[in-house]
Amino acid sequence: MAIVVRFVDCDGFIRERFFDIESVANTNALTLKNEICKYFRRNELNLIRKDELKELLDSGELKTDSMLRQLNNRFPEQIVELFTLSSSLDPRNSLKSFNIEHICKLAEKFYPADFLPHELKALET
Repeated sequence: MAIVVRFVDCDGFIRERFFDIESVANTNALTLKNEICKYFRRNELNLIRKDELKELLDSGELKTDSMLRQLNNRFPEQIVELFTLSSSLDPRNSLKSFNIEHICKLAEKFYPADFLPHELKALET
């Protein structure tokens, strides 16, 4: 099971942060929920409901910038970059997050064996 957090950033773009891959005995809902809860407890992260999150944000008790920095510090920079660049391929909202520069960088940096130099140039134009 892959554990990924999806959120909307301050510009309205959907972002994802990869946490980890966990081995599970089966994929029924109860097992997955229990494994996710165990993972978050083990890593001292708290799960909260949407209404609780809204209350925390409205009251100013939740400092999202510092929390995101903490999450980013938990993972290798290359993994965070891979998922950040990959978010440019999200087809939702009429490809609102489409970013050709990110796609070119993704192809060049993470898939160099799959693209010839002239194909990379064609992507840029």
